[in-house]
Amino acid sequence: MGWLSHPACFKLRDSLLGRLRRPKYRFRNLRPVYFICGGFGSPRRDEIAEYLRKEKPDALVFYADDAWNHLVQSRTDLNALEMESVFAQLSDCVLIVVESPGTFAEVGAFSLSPDLRRKTLAVTNREFRDHPSFLNTGPLNWIARDSSFGGPIHADFGSVLDSIDQILERLARVKHRRTAEVIDICAAPKLLQLLIADIVGIFGPVSVAEVSAFMHALMPESMTSLEEDTIRFHLSLGIALRYLSEVSLEDEVHYLRVRETLAEPYLSKRLFQLEEERLRFIEIAQRLPGGPEFFYRMDSQA
Repeated sequence: MGWLSHPACFKLRDSLLGRLRRPKYRFRNLRPVYFICGGFGSPRRDEIAEYLRKEKPDALVFYADDAWNHLVQSRTDLNALEMESVFAQLSDCVLIVVESPGTFAEVGAFSLSPDLRRKTLAVTNREFRDHPSFLNTGPLNWIARDSSFGGPIHADFGSVLDSIDQILERLARVKHRRTAEVIDICAAPKLLQLLIADIVGIFGPVSVAEVSAFMHALMPESMTSLEEDTIRFHLSLGIALRYLSEVSLEDEVHYLRVRETLAEPYLSKRLFQLEEERLRFIEIAQRLPGGPEFFYRMDSQA
């Protein structure tokens, strides 16, 4: 579609670039991010995740599967365990339901990183609480020693939500900041992702190439750290976190901000009003080839 690359959009694009070229960025409306791990298709993982989504609507809850399934379509070189470590680094809490060989490997991998140990909360089967296994005496013990959330929660795996109050109490131990400032945004991947989300919120539907081109124009000195694969990773994670969606246009995936999240930008309102910038873009795009049909289709699906 390439609307962002059309000359009619240059004035709006360049105006936004001018406002975004700043020595530091201030973010707002930050929400805690909970990365939930468990066995594939695990009902226990699903029960915990759905409870958190319902009772903690201010939090973003996601599975690795949600982003992984999207990423693997375009990249075959991905290592699942390495990618989960990256997801964990972008999260405020890594909650692992320790119930399968895959989750045993995750616990072992996360226990090797001091940063990940601090943010890991393990939920284990109480039947094996006192079992002298390597898992208990090694990785789980290391995590318990360093985690901000304390040691494992020993749950009844037949009724895991009986332990939900304990889980909520542990999550409440770490106070979440609603605002943040950063100078080198490429060194803060969680905030870089939110900047990308705001760009998609204004100019969506946009392709990976269009987002990448905009980010390169904004920060040409950071081109090596903003390759298309990096941009694609952040867009895929935005889908997993449910504030981005995707649509296929002209046989290419394009990205949109979920409508319910458009009211507030993550960047400071002093830089722009997201909804106003979005309306300016739509006004231009509707005069371009394919524009009226696309936005009519989007409105009819809303």
